[in-house]
Amino acid sequence: MKAVHSDDATELGRLLETGEVKPDMELIINAMYEAVGGGKSACLKQILKAGGDPNKQHPDSEATPIGLAVAENRPHCLLALIEAGGDPNQSMLDDGKDLGRTPIMMAAGARDTTCLKILLEAGADVTAQCTVDSGEKLGTLFIAAGRGRSHNAQMLLAAGANPNVTNAEGQAPKQTCQTWEFEFPEGGEEAVRAVFEDWTAAQAAEAAAKLAEAQKAGFQSVQWPP
Repeated sequence: MKAVHSDDATELGRLLETGEVKPDMELIINAMYEAVGGGKSACLKQILKAGGDPNKQHPDSEATPIGLAVAENRPHCLLALIEAGGDPNQSMLDDGKDLGRTPIMMAAGARDTTCLKILLEAGADVTAQCTVDSGEKLGTLFIAAGRGRSHNAQMLLAAGANPNVTNAEGQAPKQTCQTWEFEFPEGGEEAVRAVFEDWTAAQAAEAAAKLAEAQKAGFQSVQWPP
């Protein structure tokens, strides 16, 4: 859609307000995904304001708006979608099957922690599991550990993820840091192991209290994790 292509939120708003286009039209659904993928949050807000569905699954790709925002690291779009009623736990489908690929699964392995923070404040389920290509079900901590994301692991632990959960081989997340064939950030493996080994009950309680405060006060309003 031309208005979204050119990031002209004013023109898009006019078209929606006059009824020349409607939020449930395929054209606007595709425009919403284009806005999310391109980080055009002003255009996205116009679509949502006009009644666009923040949980509308894409008919072809089976993506979700929030899932795309996380995949493309578009935190402003993610915030707009959640504030419009988007479900932070909505799965992206795979040939019509729900394999548990929720947004937090992507955020757990991402380099930037912003989207993960937003999802956690919005109540994303840290105990969720997704089915990977091998057929095994893995949780968020396995993804963070497997990619050497120490900050992500700390945030997930702070939100209540279980560090003692095991995979099919009986391994805990901290034991899988070197089993996935990813290029670790410098010091990633050691940093992740340190997060698990240093995590204490006192830290968990403090982090849980901070998260509750953040969720109550609103997005981005509280420094979390502590």
